[in-house]
Amino acid sequence: DENIFNVLLHFALRGRENLRELTPGCFEIVSEGGTEFVRVAVAMLSKNVKASLNEKAFKDLKLARMYSVQDKAVCPVEAFKMYVSQLPNGCEVLFPRLNKSGFSACQRLGKDSLGDFMKNLSACLALQRKYTNHCVRVTTVNCLAKAGFDNQAITLMTGHKNSSSVDVYKRRDMDCVARMSACLAAYGSKVTKIDDDAESTIESVTTGSDRGELMKAPEGGQDLPRSLCGGQFYNCTFNFYGK
Repeated sequence: DENIFNVLLHFALRGRENLRELTPGCFEIVSEGGTEFVRVAVAMLSKNVKASLNEKAFKDLKLARMYSVQDKAVCPVEAFKMYVSQLPNGCEVLFPRLNKSGFSACQRLGKDSLGDFMKNLSACLALQRKYTNHCVRVTTVNCLAKAGFDNQAITLMTGHKNSSSVDVYKRRDMDCVARMSACLAAYGSKVTKIDDDAESTIESVTTGSDRGELMKAPEGGQDLPRSLCGGQFYNCTFNFYGK
């Protein structure tokens, strides 16, 4: 389960896409500068790349890599290496069926078993929401976007030809919405502080094509209420009328 999830997450595969057709030879473990990573070794048939698994190199079209981390207990590369080492000799299936004695070298894991992997995992973990394999791909995009990576960089992981296609996968960042609300609340607190000694009435003000409300200037030459002095207004026309 861990390796299926890691492959879905790090290589941003779509739901049922090619999972049954993957072989151990589809990936290779490479070391550069003392750091190991897993990368795609051959083409994977997808909506973006029309090629069979054994016909076209995928390296230049999908540059996703799964790098190792120092903590081996959670290292995806270590988990992948251990998993592959336990496959039967000559096994041509990355995700074979399990039998009583271990992996079956002859049979692929069922289409529904792989296609419903996240759905079954959600049920096993008693999650309130039943996730799909495609949810992991969406998670990949949103995790990278929230970390500050632009669309062009994310396409290296997803294999999209057009970077604008990545926007379809992005969800609303509610943390960002909360920060914007706090910003507006802080600004509004300055605008609504009205001088208790200043008498004011409401008059109309035109802002572009919209109409709002603004306080009338106090009588007797008093200074404008601090509510108007504490903020900044943009693209507004103010009309002040005295009695």
